[in-house]
Parts: sequence; structure tokens; C-alpha cells
Amino acid sequence: MDKLQTTFALYLHAVSGYLATEEHIWYKIVRNMFGIIRVLLLWYIFYVKRVELASCDGECLPIACDKNNVINGNESPEFNLRLQSTECDHILEVCCQPSKITPLTLLAPMRTVGSKECGIRNVDGVGFHITGNTDGESQYAELPWTLMVLTKLIVLDESKHIHVGSASLISPGVALTAAHIISKAYNGEIFVRAGEWDLNGDNELLPVEHRKVSRTIIHEKYNSQHHNNIALLIFDKPIESDQHIRLICLPSVSAEYDHQACLTGGWGESKFEDKQMVNIMKKIQVPLIDNDQCEIAFRTTRLGQNFNLDKSYICAGGEENVDVCTGDGGAPLICPDSNGIYYQIGIVAWGIGCGQRGIPGAYTNVGMFKEWIDEKVKML
Repeated sequence: MDKLQTTFALYLHAVSGYLATEEHIWYKIVRNMFGIIRVLLLWYIFYVKRVELASCDGECLPIACDKNNVINGNESPEFNLRLQSTECDHILEVCCQPSKITPLTLLAPMRTVGSKECGIRNVDGVGFHITGNTDGESQYAELPWTLMVLTKLIVLDESKHIHVGSASLISPGVALTAAHIISKAYNGEIFVRAGEWDLNGDNELLPVEHRKVSRTIIHEKYNSQHHNNIALLIFDKPIESDQHIRLICLPSVSAEYDHQACLTGGWGESKFEDKQMVNIMKKIQVPLIDNDQCEIAFRTTRLGQNFNLDKSYICAGGEENVDVCTGDGGAPLICPDSNGIYYQIGIVAWGIGCGQRGIPGAYTNVGMFKEWIDEKVKML
């Protein structure tokens, strides 16, 4: 069958080549017709048939098939995002024969997670490790404090949750985000999702936690120019810490941070012109930039020579094609101290385009609002 299909495809190619040499009145029509048929047939042969051949004849299961592949702190399966098999729909699933299927076990972590611990990054992921992440994809649960913020939209009488930004988990029942994110909520309904990583799959290794936001607290001096761009999200019930869900530390006056190793990330666009969210949470390393240098850089843009950077902001980035983008608003900017503990010093706020050389992004200065945060949380 495959030989016949290939022969027919070659025949169509030869016929269309012959017609190209003839000055026939129907030349253009016939050429276009054969061109369409050839494209459809080649697509069928080289795509549909290939997918059929690559389909799983067993059952697709996440990570592993049997108990010999249990996941623990010492042995983690490795997945290459660029070379993974196409037998299953999801990149982190494997095709298992029925005789080999045994329930997958996730063993206890090497260290327990305290409910008040904060700033502990899962550098190598949890349960498995990915390679081939050349587009800035984070490891699974690498940034366990990053939450997805959503609103509920009614489309044709059907309820859908729409991504509007990100936030950070600063206590079991409270998240920190940018004030402008709240204005995107439809009818004021906001939800958060903790433990999320890959939007393209419903079978995360550990359960995703969903919470409704019962109350929002926007800074009293937030204005139309987006100064003091900070807000708190209060959940209807707390989120418990786990391997893949942890708190981020708030900045300390006495702590010193590595300003060149700061990280941020979310599910926003990878490039300003793409207009499409990424599936896997991205991780971006951006250095902090002095505010005076940042203001000078912004004055070279459409903001003009009279632009003044408000004191409620700090800046980071400026490397070409290395930046957060549309959809990442509200995400935390974190920096490590000398012990490798991460502190949130900023909130993704705004920028001029995404990833322009020499143009950093603006982040809400969390340190400036530390007392405001503590006061509001204490009153809950």
C-alpha cells in the first residue's frame, strides 16, 4: 500500500512537471489542481501514515510503566523536550504494554517540606528532569511559588477559565501580584492555580490546587499611571505546601542578594509578536539594573526624554530576546541570597516590547512595600 501511494505521488509530480512545459489553455487550472492533490497526498503519506505507525498500541502513562521506574530523590527519569517519542499525545507520557503496567509510585522526598519554609527552589525539578529546554522551559516545580491567575469567562453559555497573569504564594492563604492584573478579571471573579507547569496536559505528576479568590486588596495609592502597582489575593481556603507548591520569602533588610542571578517566569508570550502563550512555564534569568540607568534606557524609547521612573519600580533585564512578555504580569522576580534561598524583590509590571536589546523591564519594588504587605496580612 505504501509503495503504491509513493508511486502515485511521484506520478502526480511527473504529470504536473509535464504540464508545465505545455502551453495549454487549461495549464494554470490543471497545474493548480494537481498541485493541491499532490500536497494533500504527500501530507497523508508522510504525516497521517507516520502518526498511525507511531501510535501507542498499549496505554500511555505518565513518566514510567512499572515499579522498577519509581521516582525518588536519587533516581529521576530524564525527558528531552526536543527528541521525545510521538507515540503518546503528551511529552511526559510513555507507551506501556498491558503486561508491564504497575501503578507508579512517587516516593517521599529526601527532606520534608515545612509549612513555613520559603524560597526553596527545585533546581533539578521534582520526579523527573527535562533536557532540550532551549526555549527557556523551567523544570517541573522548579519555581514552586508561582501561581497562575485566571478569570471566568462565559462563552456561548459555557464557562471557561482564562489566564490573565501570575502571582506568588507568600502565605498559605495569600498571593502577591500586580494591581493591574485584577482589572482584567471578568465580573470580578478571580481564581489561582498552584502546582501548574504544563498547560498542554491534565496529568501533572502531582495534583494541581485550585482556589477561588474571595477578596482582593489593592494598594491605596495605585493610580492610572500604574504607580504602586501591587495587590494581594486572599483565597477562599489555604493551600498546603508540598514538594511542588512552596512559599516564596519576602525581602529582608539585612539580606544580600546576587543581583546577577535573579529569575522570573510565567506562561506569557515568548516574543512580543507571537501573541501566543507558552505551554510549559518558562524560567528567565535577568540581572538587576540601576534605576538611573533604567530611566536613561526608557528615555530612548517612545516614552521620550521627559520620562521619569517612579520610585515604586525597580528594573531588570535588557538582554536581547531574554525577557518576560505579555501575559507574565504579576509574576515574581526572585533573587538568591548567599545560602541559595530565594527572595521576591519584584513583581512583573510593564515594559516596552519584549526582549529589546538595552531596554530592561519594570518591576514593582516589593522591598518598598514590605511593611504594607505585613500590615495587610496581619489584619486578615
